[in-house]
Amino acid sequence: MADENTPSNPPTDTAAIPAVAAIDPAAGTEATVVEIPAEAKPAEAKPAGVKKAKPAAAEATAEPESAEPAAKKVKAPALEDKPLSEFMAQDCLPELIKQITAQGIEGLDLTFKTQKIAVRGYESLPECWQIEGKWQARQKAHQFNVYFFDAELQGQRGFSVSLGNQKPSTMESFRIDERKMSLNLFISGVLQRLNGQKWLDRN
Repeated sequence: MADENTPSNPPTDTAAIPAVAAIDPAAGTEATVVEIPAEAKPAEAKPAGVKKAKPAAAEATAEPESAEPAAKKVKAPALEDKPLSEFMAQDCLPELIKQITAQGIEGLDLTFKTQKIAVRGYESLPECWQIEGKWQARQKAHQFNVYFFDAELQGQRGFSVSLGNQKPSTMESFRIDERKMSLNLFISGVLQRLNGQKWLDRN
């Protein structure tokens, strides 16, 4: 019968195990134990699944995550892209009054409204948006009209002038060659037409 203290699977390589003297209890002999040298002791096993912690300095020098790119600024729409009535009330008429009065015109009455076209031969056409400018000079009423047939700044435009409360006899196209009409182009065009009539006091 096998001894209970005897391992069931003894190691096969007996040369790797240091010699230990057998203990004979009957003889009363002390056991001699041979110590295993330190270099022969097996290395301490590291617990599985434990990662080595990074030094604090390394964590401090780690690059921060890149921030999300800043959102692009939305470009504000151009003045000329506003609805026609809004553009006239907020931008065009105030600047046009300023520029005409700077040329020595006094008592200017400038309006923007829909009405019939008073030019001879155009009376049967439907109403359209118009800038109408009036003032009294040299004992005569001066009037000019700018017509917007398509109800938009970039559409078809016309121009007429009249003296002494008479109906305009002709209508001319107004800057139809411009690819895109701007506030400055519009105002300079009106001043150019009025100057061509010798209506500006600084001629």
